[in-house]
Order: sequence, then structure tokens, then C-alpha cells
Amino acid sequence: DPRVATMMPCPVAVVDDGTAVRVYTIDARQMAALFEGPDLPELGVRMHEELQRLIQTVA
Repeated sequence: DPRVATMMPCPVAVVDDGTAVRVYTIDARQMAALFEGPDLPELGVRMHEELQRLIQTVA
């Protein structure tokens, strides 16, 4: 199940299902919301934006 890969240490999974290559990632904004810290919401947004840029680059 490729969804399990997003729980691994690397937050990005690349899966070739035979018909397409799919890129999965966590939503860093939601992950940041799980922890307390004044800087975490902003960090989650920045990480989300960077992961989206990464996905667009490889897509």
C-alpha cells in the first residue's frame, strides 16, 4: 500500500503502478498542527510549499 510510505522517515514516496508514476507526500501543514510551538504553523506552510515545488519539478 503506497500510503504507508508517507509514514516512513522520508515524507515523499514515488510509486510506479505500471500505468503511471505517482508521487505521494504528507501534508506538512497538518503534521505541524499536531505539535505545539509558535513557529510550527509557518514552518508547516513553508515545508508544504517546498514539497509541492518538488512534486511539480518531477512531474
